[in-house]
Amino acid sequence: MKKLISFLLSITLCSSMMTIFPAASWDLNEEQAVEGDISSYVQVEEVTFGEPEPIAEPLNEEELYQLEWVGDLFEAETETDEAQPMADLPDLSVRNLKIEAGDMTSPYPAGMAMYYTFQLLNYGTADAENAEVIVKLDGAVATNPVPMGTVPAGKGGNIQFRGPEMTPGTHTMEIVVNPDNKIVESNYNNNTTSSSFTYKACFELIALSMTSNKQIDESTVPTYEVGESVTFTMDFQNIGLLDAKNVPIALYGTFREPGGQPVTSQMGYTNYIEELPAKTRMQAEVKLNFTKEASARISFVLDPEKILGDMDYSNNMAEALLKVVGARKTAVIVASKHGENDPEHPGHDFTGFASDTYAEYQKLESGTPSFDVYLKTQPTSTMLRGNLGEKKLMASDVITLFGHANFDNQIFHYDNKGGIYKCGVVYFDHDWDSPDSGHQYVGLKSEDMQSVDLISFIGCKTAYKKDNQTNLTICAVERGAKTAVGFKDTIYPWMSDGGSWIAIYANALASGNTVGDAIWIANTSEPYSTLAQNVVIEGDINTRLGDVNTRLIDVNPMKQIDQFEGINKVELNIPYNASVMTYSDTQIKQGKDMLNGELLSEMKKLNPNFETDYYKVMHKTYGSDLQTITLFKVIPTEVGNVMTDVNYTISIRDDVAFLLTYSDQPTLEMLQKEKAIPERIQEFVKNGGENNVELPDIPNAEVNVDEDHVYYQYNYEKDELSYVVGYEITHLDEDGALSADEIVVQIP
Repeated sequence: MKKLISFLLSITLCSSMMTIFPAASWDLNEEQAVEGDISSYVQVEEVTFGEPEPIAEPLNEEELYQLEWVGDLFEAETETDEAQPMADLPDLSVRNLKIEAGDMTSPYPAGMAMYYTFQLLNYGTADAENAEVIVKLDGAVATNPVPMGTVPAGKGGNIQFRGPEMTPGTHTMEIVVNPDNKIVESNYNNNTTSSSFTYKACFELIALSMTSNKQIDESTVPTYEVGESVTFTMDFQNIGLLDAKNVPIALYGTFREPGGQPVTSQMGYTNYIEELPAKTRMQAEVKLNFTKEASARISFVLDPEKILGDMDYSNNMAEALLKVVGARKTAVIVASKHGENDPEHPGHDFTGFASDTYAEYQKLESGTPSFDVYLKTQPTSTMLRGNLGEKKLMASDVITLFGHANFDNQIFHYDNKGGIYKCGVVYFDHDWDSPDSGHQYVGLKSEDMQSVDLISFIGCKTAYKKDNQTNLTICAVERGAKTAVGFKDTIYPWMSDGGSWIAIYANALASGNTVGDAIWIANTSEPYSTLAQNVVIEGDINTRLGDVNTRLIDVNPMKQIDQFEGINKVELNIPYNASVMTYSDTQIKQGKDMLNGELLSEMKKLNPNFETDYYKVMHKTYGSDLQTITLFKVIPTEVGNVMTDVNYTISIRDDVAFLLTYSDQPTLEMLQKEKAIPERIQEFVKNGGENNVELPDIPNAEVNVDEDHVYYQYNYEKDELSYVVGYEITHLDEDGALSADEIVVQIP
């Protein structure tokens, strides 16, 4: 029958305990813990003691007499005149047999397997090969000859083994090397050593562990939330031959809030275990409620004042290290492989982007964690409809969905070795099974998304809106999501700049930036990517994931830009209030009215030949206070404008231009190369290059050229001229879901 003992909720420190604080010397961040009140950190709710049970695992006979070398060999220096070295012969010897028992001294506890050590040496001038040792106990041989390998000439080392449980009284142990004289030695008189040891019946208390269900292994430090009640299990035993009665057990805590001084104290009064019989094990459970953020150590001590006369007090304490944080949020990332059976399109695999996003959120674990992050790369409709912990998966605080999509559905599928599993989310007011394509959808309109801070639909046309048409992104906000991110047109996330955009976006979010700033950072870093050109935010653009004040990561967007290689920047402070137009892909901005004099002056500092005549313009807004103007350099030719890898992005907040990022590094050599581009394109067209691009033949799909994604591009650094043809794939067996890809033809 279990006994329930309630600790006082007030945290009391008994004066008699002042000298035995095991936690008083605990060091956290090299700061000494001070004794004090810890009632603001934790409350003890109850303690439950179980009944003693026999130790389940008796001593394994195979563990006895396992003679093993420990440590390095040393020079064998004789301590007596017994050594008689003779040329080219070994001289084996054993000595210094003793018990290794920590703080315990004779008489040692009976009924407890002890560890013994001795030294094995070779005083001779030749190696002793295939040396053997036997152990005798009270005159009787206890082991067969144990092989010890080769003992080098003039060397010695330490041997350790575990001996059996002894009965009370005095016992003699003897070690004999080369017992059968198989090795020819110069001296056999020093091949034996013995010692007598006294043992007595006693009890021996051992604190084994203190764990909770969140403790995975000894190397991990689990995290708990403020306000969370957690039950810890205290595990201890009496391995001696005598019963232990009225055993005191005390609970201690040491807490350190961020930036504070570690504070330590006993929790509650000392309790007493009525009886812990010989060779039994017991568990007790203590339920704690953590009430403040801190790093902590919880420990318990058996017989803390050392009043019972335990044989060894060095093993009477067990502890648990932990962290207490503010309430954690759930972030779930869903993705799957697409085109697994299509070798021509192996890149349609969203799991890589998902893993990158997961890694960015997990970086918070090195600081103050804010998310429980789950990565689902083999989603099913049951999983999407089901719960994640105590909450529905589609009601998680942060949701990121990677998959092919159009405005009203986003799909996931993977090869489950029994066929392709197909599922997704759809803009319907109910769950829906598609008999034609085999997809099982979760109806987004049936989901309560009131607790969703941010949902990101990383897929083509998830924010497509024509003639006031509603899409997945708008639907999520209508269902209660605070913020939703989607894309108004076709995107190419598997291209290098698309994958980079996703990683930067996730990094910026996980680092504490608002959704608007996170997208601004990604767009500024990868302005050419299709994701930057098509991203749409619905809902609150200023949503921030978690409490930024608890983060250990710098969340200044200006400093975030510094993290990304290849980004050149100039910090500005220039008033800006000119209106800006968004120009179509076929137009070139003529004139300088889009830039005021100071901005134009800054650009000419970077490039004295800068002119606005040959730049396309993209204007994006991020809420009411932030906007960007990106100028993409183009080279006009008879067949159209050639896109280049040169761009300038001006970031404006509250009508002040505060940042100019750029990739332009003009040289005379670059300008000379430009002159040859029109001629190279003319030759390409003359030879039918534009007409020779063949779109892939994909079963059960319509493949059409994406007219807005057909262009020439030029890389200055590599002097590479390319013809790019983007195309959309309408997957007929996936309810019209879209994907996209492109063909890149190099031009000589």
